[in-house]
Amino acid sequence: MSFVFNRSIHMFSLLLIFALAGCAQTAAPDHVTVTVDFGGEREAKTIQAPWTEGMTALDALRAAAVLEESKRDDMVMVLSIDGVAARSDGPVWLYLINDAPVMKMSNLVSVSRGDRVVWQYRAPDCPAPTQ
Repeated sequence: MSFVFNRSIHMFSLLLIFALAGCAQTAAPDHVTVTVDFGGEREAKTIQAPWTEGMTALDALRAAAVLEESKRDDMVMVLSIDGVAARSDGPVWLYLINDAPVMKMSNLVSVSRGDRVVWQYRAPDCPAPTQ
């Protein structure tokens, strides 16, 4: 009787361990969250763009908004997002990935599943607001 009881407890323990291990291994979401902060020009918006292999910060933004871009060689500069244009004497479009400012052209920076990309319309010398 004790052999059967011990074996049952052992099997139950193994099943519980496997079930808990499955809960701990959650896959990263298959999207990138894109937020566009218009710097007070209009209400910010957030969308979840489907993530694809090789996706860049610029690709994620293209899934979230209408853009005006300027391309030179292998660099793409964002001039306008949803009609809000960067100005030579004022705010420009800058971006962060997972709350960290990025100082590379957005078409050259890859994003991963579950990343948060925030585009901000602000003066280039202003510190990035905390989220």
